[in-house]
Amino acid sequence: MKFLKENWVLILFIAICAPTIGIYLGAKQSAKVPQLLQDLANQFKIDYVCPKCGTFLGEIPWESLRKRKQCPVSSCKAKWVKEQVL
Repeated sequence: MKFLKENWVLILFIAICAPTIGIYLGAKQSAKVPQLLQDLANQFKIDYVCPKCGTFLGEIPWESLRKRKQCPVSSCKAKWVKEQVL
């Protein structure tokens, strides 16, 4: 009890500053999220392309492309075949 009486200013300062600092740091981190998502989307558009013609494969899941066994672009003759492990 003596500690509380002597250090009430310190306790009040901590009680006010701790949540304020937490809110500031959380807002600062969440401001970075849209840019990180945009960077990820851009890299996806660079990486998810046909290896032969370089056409972006869009939002087509790999499972669908694998079942087709070829590039969805009609002018491209790329074939995707399952590699056999010996």
